Amino acid sequence: MLKGTGSWPAPQLTEISPAEGPEGTSATLTGSGFGTDASRVTVTVWGGYSYDAVIRSVSGSSIAVTMPTGYCAWRGYQDANVWVTVRGCRATGGTSA
Repeated sequence: MLKGTGSWPAPQLTEISPAEGPEGTSATLTGSGFGTDASRVTVTVWGGYSYDAVIRSVSGSSIAVTMPTGYCAWRGYQDANVWVTVRGCRATGGTSA
């Protein structure tokens, strides 16, 4: 917990739906502890370089994103690492190829 910020549950990523798709795919990340402030959430896709997904909406248990372009056009995000960071804390779980 950061001093003076109160307490919150640690974020956890459990699923990405759809599980695969090309760049620009709309996807929903499911888990817990995401909060509701999109300005405090990042979704990073790493396939050789890191790119941030576009956050469309956030709830405590889901994040709607548009997967970024440029990270691995030939494979899609199913072959990349996807990480969620909330308030500077990387979610447990996550995906990696």
